[in-house]
Amino acid sequence: MTNLDAVDIITLVQGSWVVPKVTCAKGETSYASYLVGIQGDEGGAAFYCSSGSAVYSANCEFLGVLGCTGIPGTDTVSPGDEMTSDTNVIYSERTQTATVTLTDTTKAWTYTHTFTDTRALQDGFWVLSDFGHPLTKFAVLQTNGNFVTILGRNASIMSFHNVLSDVITQFSKYVNKGDPLATTSALSGATSAFSIKWLEAS
Repeated sequence: MTNLDAVDIITLVQGSWVVPKVTCAKGETSYASYLVGIQGDEGGAAFYCSSGSAVYSANCEFLGVLGCTGIPGTDTVSPGDEMTSDTNVIYSERTQTATVTLTDTTKAWTYTHTFTDTRALQDGFWVLSDFGHPLTKFAVLQTNGNFVTILGRNASIMSFHNVLSDVITQFSKYVNKGDPLATTSALSGATSAFSIKWLEAS
């Protein structure tokens, strides 16, 4: 999991990634989702196993509630697709408007949802989650183009290392003996690219 926790106002979080292929055992039900955004206003992709079958779909979170409402059935997601999520927040005196834009550049569709969110939005997220289920085994998830705008300055997340206490942290999901099931690489390059690798628990 990558996390920005800033006392300054974050107005834009952006991330790009390639949807990984999953491996499902016979009858397996497990879950994995990758989301990019600001504190519960996020877009991403789910890749998981349902009764032994691999499932790939768009995934969103608005005001902390999961679900991409209104995506046409033709807007499908497949392993190998290149996707991008942008969450943009516009502040005013009385309210603030958040817009989540999720794009599958491989299949050339874009989904946009705009809504009012009056919460104090200070956390940016690039996160892999199982949402309480066994974590699905996936091929390496490669990210790229990880940017954030803080107080009007837009740059890759690595560029803010001197003002943020923890720009990237290892994502670990622990099972019975405390074995991590997934881990992130270090940030690299001008776009703060990183990868997430599934690790088989012993």
